[in-house]
Amino acid sequence: ADVKSCLTFPVEEDFVLKVQNSDEISTFEYDRVYKPNIPQEAVSEDTTEYIQSVMDGYNVSIFAYGQTGSGKTYTMDGPLDNPGVNLRALEELFRIVEERTPMFEYNISTSVYEIYNDKVLCLLTPAKEAKKKDFKVRQNPDGTVYVQNAKTIEVKCKKDVTDMIAVAKSNRKTASTKMNSESSRSHMLLEVSVRGFNVPANIEYLGKLFLVDLAGSERVAKSGATGARLKEAAEINKSLTALGDVMQSLQKKQKFIPYRNSTLTYLMQNSLGGHAKTVMFINICPTAQHVGETLSSLKFAQRVAKVELGQAKKTIQKVSKKISKLEKKQRAGKR
Repeated sequence: ADVKSCLTFPVEEDFVLKVQNSDEISTFEYDRVYKPNIPQEAVSEDTTEYIQSVMDGYNVSIFAYGQTGSGKTYTMDGPLDNPGVNLRALEELFRIVEERTPMFEYNISTSVYEIYNDKVLCLLTPAKEAKKKDFKVRQNPDGTVYVQNAKTIEVKCKKDVTDMIAVAKSNRKTASTKMNSESSRSHMLLEVSVRGFNVPANIEYLGKLFLVDLAGSERVAKSGATGARLKEAAEINKSLTALGDVMQSLQKKQKFIPYRNSTLTYLMQNSLGGHAKTVMFINICPTAQHVGETLSSLKFAQRVAKVELGQAKKTIQKVSKKISKLEKKQRAGKR
């Protein structure tokens, strides 16, 4: 049977989208609209300038938001032979490291978290070990946020990343719902911390990148969830509402931003606030049967698109007596 689409894309434009719901047609405009069949490379390419800013000491967050089955995990993770934003972003970081050597020296470390029922878990900690640990979001005196007891892994090449992601994925919670037979019941966050050292200037850069595959945004009634699944759905919706509230508070330039209303926004506050850069991909299903969820996602996107985060600021600090790797090698050679 033919599956009816509720979407139309004006031929010449790549920033407009029309949605038909019964006799009503809604038009949406965004920075970019990705039409069906667009390659993964083209999607990731649009994040390149943001990835580069991480190397220069900025905090950046890149999200995929949408209902279950709309392609969020494909966009962020993707199959090994056609990877999504996560792997391509890290490959871009490695490319910049190579390009800037020996003037700059970099250390790239990663952590992977799952937020399930508003509790944070470290996906790089083996399951048996994780059961004995208490993972909590904490804040340092300088305002930076971290996860207590979480594991961090340094990555230097593509294989390090694919190995690390494989470990994390094997520990992630999935379950079947009416919307999708293998539905992610949690938010998955890949945190990339970049410490750069400008050798001639003796300046250190500290950048952070969050790559986030959000849990499905569908309304509870649509997912067919009951019991434990119902609690999961309620917690997912609560945290996505909290994300929307944070974005709205930033848009209104309020003094108090409700980051602590959910673990998701609390953990990400350094990469969401007024001094960070944010990219949000909205994934939607084109079929007419999902038009309600599609409109809901697109309206959320419109609210987010209006948020002006202000001037992003980089984190740099003058280092008094840091010895570069090159100097260490030269000194070792003289012994």
